Amino acid sequence: GEAITNDLGLFASGKVRVSNQLTLQTGARWTINMRYGSAVTPSTWLLWQPKLPFQTRFSYAYGFRSPSLKELFFNFIDVNHFVIGNSNLNPERSLNLRGEITWKTFNFNKVDITLTATGFYNKVNDRIILTALGPVHYEYRNVETWKTSGASFRVNANVGKWLRFQSDVISTGFHN
Repeated sequence: GEAITNDLGLFASGKVRVSNQLTLQTGARWTINMRYGSAVTPSTWLLWQPKLPFQTRFSYAYGFRSPSLKELFFNFIDVNHFVIGNSNLNPERSLNLRGEITWKTFNFNKVDITLTATGFYNKVNDRIILTALGPVHYEYRNVETWKTSGASFRVNANVGKWLRFQSDVISTGFHN
């Protein structure tokens, strides 16, 4: 038989300045997949700037990803490989939450410094992975729940207009 799949997606977004300090943007994607039906995945972010050097962003988004043709039907078999697709895969559905606080421009002697702290959380239901079933035997499978979370801290320093320094410390956790 023929291996075919089609996706059609429509996206709409709107942005509103609620006040001088608060901006809200929201959107949604409507995805239609010939194998898995349709899904609506909304997203929203909020920007709050209470005082000039500070800004805070919060966002959430839902996601939907149908399996690719490779994940569904790909077969690669030789002496060293036995990789097969899985036509029984479920689509991935996800949630992403993110928050960020930035302290901009505290300035000494033409050096502008920006500090940014960020945190995030991701949860993917039915994540699609290539699973080892033996020494050379692999198959695409769904993982019921896969989560990541983490935080980062960034320091940016601009010296005049000719030099920029950036340093990041990032910690990510995988919860499976």
